[in-house]
Amino acid sequence: NDHEAIVDILSSFIRRDGRKAGQHMISDSNRRRSDDNAVGEELFFQKIEALTWKATDPNTHFMEHLGTYISVICNAAATHHVMMNSAFISAALAVKVQEGIALALDPNLEMWKIATPIIVESERRKKGLIKSATHILGYDKWVRDLMRKDTNSAISEGRVTRMPTTTSNQK
Repeated sequence: NDHEAIVDILSSFIRRDGRKAGQHMISDSNRRRSDDNAVGEELFFQKIEALTWKATDPNTHFMEHLGTYISVICNAAATHHVMMNSAFISAALAVKVQEGIALALDPNLEMWKIATPIIVESERRKKGLIKSATHILGYDKWVRDLMRKDTNSAISEGRVTRMPTTTSNQK
C-alpha cells in the first residue's frame, strides 16, 4: 500500500540509508508496474546513496536544496525506469512548504528533530516497537553479523560441525 511504501522510503532517508530508500522505491515501482520493471538497479541505488550522503554533509543545508534533491531523484528514476510514487513527491513538497513556514516563524528550528519521532512512531505502529527499535538502532544487522561470524569461526576452528541436512522422507 502507498502509505507503507512512503513510510519505508522516508524512514530510510531519515536513517541516511540511501541504498535502502532506493530499494523501497524500486520495489514500490515494480509492484505498481508489472510491464516495465526498473533497469540498472545497482546504479540507481548508488545514485540515491550518493545523494543521501551529500544531503547529510554538515556543510550542506538539506532543506535549502530539497528541490534539487527531488530533481536528482526524479532524473535517476526516469533513467532507471523507476515509477515515482506521487505520494512520495507530494510528501517531499509538503515537507518543503511546511519547513519554509516553520523557518519563517523560527529561523533556529531544526525540523528533523520534529519529523524523526513522527516517522519512527509510524514505523512502530506498522512493524511493532521492538522490531522497529532494533532496526533503527542497527541491532538486527549487528546480531545477524555477529551470529554469522561466530558460527563461521566455530566451524573453521573445529568447535562445531555443520549439521547434516535431512530430507522429509529420511527418518
